[in-house]
This record gives sequence, structure tokens and C-alpha cells, in this order.
Amino acid sequence: MKRFYILYTLFFLFIAVTISCDEEEIPEEFQDEYNEAIAEAENPPPSDDGNEHPPRQEETEQEETDQGEARQDDREYCDDSLFCVGDPTPDDEQEEGDSGNGGGGSSNKPIATGDGPVKTHGKLSVSGNTIVNSSGSAVSFAGMSFFWSNTGWGGEDYYTADVVNWLADDWGATIVRGAMGVDETGGYLTDDSNKNRMTTIIDAAIAKGLYVIIDWHSHHAEDYEQEAIAFFEEMATTYGDYDNVIYEIYNEPLQVSWSDVIKPYSQAVVDAIRAIDPDNLIILGSPTWSQDVDVASADPVEGTNIAYTLHFYAGTHSQELRDKAQTALDNGVPLMATEWGTVNANGDGAVNEAETDLWMDFFRENHISHLNWSVNDKAEGASILNADSSISGGWSDSDLTASGLYVKDLIQGW
Repeated sequence: MKRFYILYTLFFLFIAVTISCDEEEIPEEFQDEYNEAIAEAENPPPSDDGNEHPPRQEETEQEETDQGEARQDDREYCDDSLFCVGDPTPDDEQEEGDSGNGGGGSSNKPIATGDGPVKTHGKLSVSGNTIVNSSGSAVSFAGMSFFWSNTGWGGEDYYTADVVNWLADDWGATIVRGAMGVDETGGYLTDDSNKNRMTTIIDAAIAKGLYVIIDWHSHHAEDYEQEAIAFFEEMATTYGDYDNVIYEIYNEPLQVSWSDVIKPYSQAVVDAIRAIDPDNLIILGSPTWSQDVDVASADPVEGTNIAYTLHFYAGTHSQELRDKAQTALDNGVPLMATEWGTVNANGDGAVNEAETDLWMDFFRENHISHLNWSVNDKAEGASILNADSSISGGWSDSDLTASGLYVKDLIQGW
């Protein structure tokens, strides 16, 4: 208020001077008041709270410094992450209501998809009992599933962008799967770092142009329905615009009822995802460790672009399980083998090449994508890596187990 009074006085002094004289000279009767006003303007009094106001120039310089440091912090964050805070993305420039690639929206986007199978095939969808590309042609992809993401289990160390890149470049993988442990020790429900591992895989796959499965890796998902809904709503919001993304909402249910337990859970999660992402593939589990696909196909979940996962281990599962898979196909549902092994169902034993070859023939005939279990160096037959192999890829044949050597060759030739 004091500053305003000073300016007010100076303004009327100027008017008085202009009216009373033709020369740029202060009339004598206004000289004292003019000098006093100038002195107060140059040396403002303290504010009412007793603190000196810092000069406006210093405030401006400090504000510019703070903003510059904030922008630098954002840039440093961008250098370490596929999400770039504070910088506009191509989606920010879209007109309101434009959802980009055709899915859910997000305020934080990973970088644009790179050259790879997604650029070639685009968004996947369901046509009858087959998964097709954006041109309507039947497709199948071959790749790797990561091990449980759980903290302290060992396999979490391989959840790196370098491993994703190596699987694509050296193995020729076109699809990867992050297996986010949920309710077991060290899982997502008690350790949020599992989600960070998952998003590392998703971001790297998008950057590489691969398809990527977001797997809720649990045997008891029906007990955590609300947590699953919240998680997949977040994933759909963040990644729903990307054709790369596939949601697997239940890894392996146990021997529980499809119609009374698994289907109601699946329907609730599907509906939650579809409220945000209307069209990316959703993969469902079935009873008996995702083997009873025939049972699920007889009473399917309602929705679009839905497929069912089929899990097998060649040392244990043979023609009987392929017959169940054929029944599901005959009932009109598509399948994807999001987890399979060359060895026994307990994850150990020798590679069963003969039975694996029969499974691969079945998959080729029916255009079924598949992901081998698993990217890990655990001392068991299903691991593709020997102990202490690099968590950054760059593996030589001596780093690979018998299963790793066999599966690498299979993926490269798919």
C-alpha cells in the first residue's frame, strides 16, 4: 500500500508539472514533496512483518536458477529412464480425445516403440480361435519368460533392459514376459520394487519393438482381486496406447472351480482393463496350472480380444494335454503358451527334445505363440543360464544350459 501511495504521488506531481510549465523543471512549490517521494521510492521501508523485501531482481534470478535446476533434474531423470518428466511427448500434442495408438491414455509415456515385430505386425487381435496381426493374418511369436520377480529369489537380477535387448538381438526373440510375483515371499504385495522390475521389462520391450506380457504371477489371484484390478488399471493407463502390451491376469490357478472362482475373478479384471484399454490382448488362466483350457473354453469370459494361456512342460505333458488344447481351439478360443519348459513340470530334469518338437509342431500348425521358462541361472533344468551368468546379456554358448542352447536355437528358427 505504501508503494502505491508513492507512485500515486509521483503521478500527480508529473501532471502538475506538465500543466504548470513548458520546461522540464520541477516547480518550487512541489520540489520538497517530489524529493521526498523519490527518496522513498529508491529506499522502500520495511514490510509490516519486519522483514526486508529482497530486491525484485534477486527474486527473479533465484527463481530462474531454481527452474533451471528443476529442468536439469528432469533431464538427468530422463537419461536414466524411458519416462521423461517435464518434457512434452508426441501424445501431448494430440488433439483432445485422440488416444494415439488406440488404447488407454497416460500422463507419463515410455519412449516410442522401436523397429521390431510390433512395427511389422501392429496391434494383435482375436479372430475366431486365432491371434492375428493388424492386417488380419495369423501370427505366432517365440520368446522368453523371465523368472519370478520376487526379491531375494535370484531371478530378479535379470530384469534388465540389457537382457531384453540381448534376447532380441542375439536370440531373435519377438516377445518377452515379465512374471511379477504377487503374494509369495518378496512379492509385489509386500515389496513394490517388483512393479519397478516389471516396468523395466515393459519399457525396454517397447523401446525394442517387442511384444511384452504383463503377468500377474500368482497361484491364488482370486484372493487378491482388488489388488489385481488396481494394478492392471495402472498398467492399462500407463501402457494401453502401445500395441506391444499384452495383459496376463492370472498365471496358474490351482485345482479350483473355473465357473465359480476363476471366471468371476477374470471377468472383473477384464472389465476393469477394458474400461481403460479397449483392445489390447488379455490372456486368462484356467484350473490345474493353466492346463484346463477345455473347461474354460466351454464357459468363456465375456469380452473382446481374449485368449487363454496354456502351460506345459515337455517332460511331463504330452498328447493328453494337446488334446485338451485342441478341444479349446475347436470351441473357438485362441491359445498362447505364455510359459512352457523343455523339462519336467517341477522345473528340473533333462531336456525332452522329442516331446518338445511335437509341441512346436502343434504350435506351428495352430499359430500359437510361446515363451520358454525361464531367464535365470538357478540350478535347475528349466533355467537357460549357468550359475553367475551376466545380468546384462552377452552370453556365449558356454553360459547356456542344455535347455538354453536348445531353446535359443528354437527361437532363432521360429
